Amino acid sequence: MAWLRLLLVITPIWRSAAELSLSAGNAVAKKGAPHHSEDKLARQIIGKLNSEGDLHVLQEALIFDSVGVVVLLFVFSILRLIFPLVYQGNAEKAADGEDDKRAGVKHHAKSAGVGDVSNVAQETAELSPTWPPRPGQGIFQWIPATACASIDDVQQHVSLDAAMLLEFSNLAVKLTALIGLPMCLVMCPVNKWLGGKPYGEVDDLSSLSMANIQEGSWLYWVYAVIVWLVIHAAEQLIFHAQAGFLKRRYMWLKSLPAPRSTTVLVENLPRDLCSDAKLRKFFQDMFDHKAVRAVHVVRQTGNLLTLRKKLQEAEERQMEAELPRARSSAEVLERLEEEVARCNKEVEEERLRLQKAGEDGSEEDSCSTTAFVTFHKRKDAEIALRLQYMPDAEECTTSIPPEASDIRWEDLRIGPNLQAARERMGYLCVAGLYVGFAPLVLGVTSIADLEALKEVSPVVQKMLDAMPNVAVIIEGILASLALTLFMSFLPTIMMIIFDTFFVLKANSWAQAKLQVWYFWFQIVFTLLVTAVGSSIISVAEKIVERPMAVFGLLADTLPKASHFYLNFMVMQWVTHAMNLTRYINLVKFLMLRMLYGDKDAKKLSEPEDQDYYGVGSRSARWAVNLVIGLVFSSISPLICLLCCMNFLICRLVYGYLLVYAEIPKVDLGGEFFVRMLIHVQHGLVIYVALMVGVLYKHSATNGPAILAAISLAWMARLRYKFSVNMQWEFLPFSEIVNDSSFKKHKDGGHEYTEPEMGAL
Repeated sequence: MAWLRLLLVITPIWRSAAELSLSAGNAVAKKGAPHHSEDKLARQIIGKLNSEGDLHVLQEALIFDSVGVVVLLFVFSILRLIFPLVYQGNAEKAADGEDDKRAGVKHHAKSAGVGDVSNVAQETAELSPTWPPRPGQGIFQWIPATACASIDDVQQHVSLDAAMLLEFSNLAVKLTALIGLPMCLVMCPVNKWLGGKPYGEVDDLSSLSMANIQEGSWLYWVYAVIVWLVIHAAEQLIFHAQAGFLKRRYMWLKSLPAPRSTTVLVENLPRDLCSDAKLRKFFQDMFDHKAVRAVHVVRQTGNLLTLRKKLQEAEERQMEAELPRARSSAEVLERLEEEVARCNKEVEEERLRLQKAGEDGSEEDSCSTTAFVTFHKRKDAEIALRLQYMPDAEECTTSIPPEASDIRWEDLRIGPNLQAARERMGYLCVAGLYVGFAPLVLGVTSIADLEALKEVSPVVQKMLDAMPNVAVIIEGILASLALTLFMSFLPTIMMIIFDTFFVLKANSWAQAKLQVWYFWFQIVFTLLVTAVGSSIISVAEKIVERPMAVFGLLADTLPKASHFYLNFMVMQWVTHAMNLTRYINLVKFLMLRMLYGDKDAKKLSEPEDQDYYGVGSRSARWAVNLVIGLVFSSISPLICLLCCMNFLICRLVYGYLLVYAEIPKVDLGGEFFVRMLIHVQHGLVIYVALMVGVLYKHSATNGPAILAAISLAWMARLRYKFSVNMQWEFLPFSEIVNDSSFKKHKDGGHEYTEPEMGAL
């Protein structure tokens, strides 16, 4: 397993190398462009502000990246046929299962003496079709297979999280097309021919944007109205998407398997309730006496885990000694057998002690302040989720429990005081990422500067002088080396912080926390980097002193970098196509196949790196891309069409990956989708703030800026309506009353009890 651990460690490095190759490919196009940005961090990320020749750079980027997408799609189409286990493993597994079913039907018929072959054929034909179906063997047959996989199918067979991720791409396509087509067909010609600035005052690409509108023009009134239209279109689609999600969410909640559907997670128990018997009586007094089926207070099983580890080690030594090549004497075997028996006895005694202490509360230190209460009826569990049990609302809090197999039991054993202290340390570490990001990137960049390397090594200088084209590529790589490495490792760094300091209770909840923090980090250091500069603290101090200065700060900085985001959006196309090739999983599979068989190598090479490719980090990046498209939709309308194409590629690429290639993950029921919608709403606030600043700065009167600013109040009302009227976490009580309507499923034996508490 050392090979596997090594592969997991170097995964971010492979990803960084792939992204650096993209930087090298675009370095030639950007060579020679002037650097007007005074801020070093902004120059590292953006490269340059808007200038002459940017239209040519965008054209080259479109050609280079479009060709790259086509090539990568073709490479994937070939690799899919060569390595079906890597690229359509879910379909291969489903097909193998169908073959086993058919073989079972034929074997049963043969053993029962059924002579009618037609009846056997009819029985096999009536077997439910497998999903996903195996794509055709044609080189591009995966494309129609992807198109045939509906959102309903993905929800039913993969997960609601995966289905809503694809639904978000559909939403983004609709929204960017709805905004981008009128803006490009109407406002781009208006900006160019009616903007009022003399020919040649702005570059060719800027002549299609608001940069070509002269000071005090009447067009700023038009853009004030456009702000309202953009907000209206975005909010309408967001509310419509949330309404559609609620139907799916309620269906998902209704189909939750038992005992998860009938269990509530109770946290922050007072000490007088930290036992199974006392907590059971507490809930029985509130509900019917027969309502509660089971109660389990989480035990402090640290000592039990240590004893189980000793038992496992003793059993391994016994197995090794029993091998013929060990040639162990009878005395050694007897001693090892006694050691295993002694360890077994210690484990069983500790397990019984914890079980008794938890049932009657005889040992206070043996129980945590967290418990699981399982009811007989789903209706009682849903009611229990909505009650306040103590005068202090922070005591006896209830929530929907995670999937039993996904629980982090060690987190549930942490007390509230230690939990609060650890979380404070975690927040300090995350804040350190924000504060230390700029110095770290600039420090590494100064060391890896090409000119500095030339001064240190005359050999390097001679080589680069002899190969100027290579020097351009190396310069492009070194310019973004620190940034690329840091951004590639950023999700991993955040996950390490979350795992170390935060109480997450379930592995999938770590992805939910990553989504939030990763989104805002990218907003600050990708979208707002020209405004933030190299010191986020100094900018925050200025905004605290003069809150209204935020409008002018955005208006002075973001429009000057709009061309960068056009190229940024185009480069996203290539990253998605690269993800489709699953190059990291393929390399791991090929290396592991040298040691194991194909199926074992496939199992060990999965899943993909969850820090970067997990649903949390993906959701954050997708939301950021849509926010960028919306923020610059009026400043530079072309970005809407580029963003629309980006999400069309997302729908194709991830519509295939989530269905056919990636193994299903634990489902949180669309929680990521709701956060994505909320993040887009936050992005709309940035859009309005930017437009208010631009209109105030360039229009003849304050009227356009005031008209646009009023939309912030409307958005605040819509945000409140979204959170109150679009409640999604729990089922409405009207859906709960008829308990017989809920689907009854078994949970495969996963009860809410620590695995180590099970009998040996």
